[in-house]
Amino acid sequence: MTAYLYQAPSGVVGDISRPDNSKAEPIFLITPFPAGYGVAMKYATGGATPFVAADTAAVVAGLLTRHAPGISQSSTSEALDTFQPNQQEVQNLLINGYAMVKLNGGSTPVRGQTVGIVQTASGGHPAGSFEVATTGNNIPLSATLVGNWTWASDGVDAEGHAEIRISH
Repeated sequence: MTAYLYQAPSGVVGDISRPDNSKAEPIFLITPFPAGYGVAMKYATGGATPFVAADTAAVVAGLLTRHAPGISQSSTSEALDTFQPNQQEVQNLLINGYAMVKLNGGSTPVRGQTVGIVQTASGGHPAGSFEVATTGNNIPLSATLVGNWTWASDGVDAEGHAEIRISH
């Protein structure tokens, strides 16, 4: 077990960080399945699927979040960040509120700035992952199906996790 001597991580990727101020809807996952929680999702016939390179910000419908109780598809030897969602179980799609995501790169988010999403995978930055930049290969999530996505807090923790806010 890890001992945190100075500062514990701010949260686990895919966790709803402020449940009293958040709203999630139930969804089924359809292929291709997401590799983990805390990823941008889009609606498709029969459920939801992850954002891919051919998509635009306008199709992003929410963020795949963890819920309890939940049964993972991963082995128990994996870390919480790597648990795969169980495709046989109903999952949660955050459509309004706060959640933790993994931030790519060495950038530092600033509260209130628009969240960027990687449109095309490159240099270890998979399509659909989150970044501070909203130019170039990163597009702003400011006009999605579920409203504006902004950084909810300044900075990241030691694991590169940051809090986002989805608001209508």
